[in-house]
Amino acid sequence: MTFCAQATLGFTNATRRNAVLADVESWIAGRPQWGDSTVESATTRAGAPAVLLTIRFTTRVDQEDLLARVQAFATGVRTPVAGSWFRLHDCPHDESDLPCAVASEVTW
Repeated sequence: MTFCAQATLGFTNATRRNAVLADVESWIAGRPQWGDSTVESATTRAGAPAVLLTIRFTTRVDQEDLLARVQAFATGVRTPVAGSWFRLHDCPHDESDLPCAVASEVTW
């Protein structure tokens, strides 16, 4: 089973987005991952600078630690804008025919 973290986090400006993006990129660099990860800057439908994440970890600990890190770092002026979300889900379908199961979701 793999442990996926997915998010769309919008910010009020690109400087704040870039700070969160850089923090996430440096943190995940040393963590084992399954398959390809997506960590990129983008723009939300509403036009806000955003971070898009899809990362499959090999351990639940890393999955949960990433959410905790984003929640701790993305505070104050770096708080994501309304409509942002971060979802943790388990991916058994990578090894079987079972579907994904959302474990938790945080919204702003």
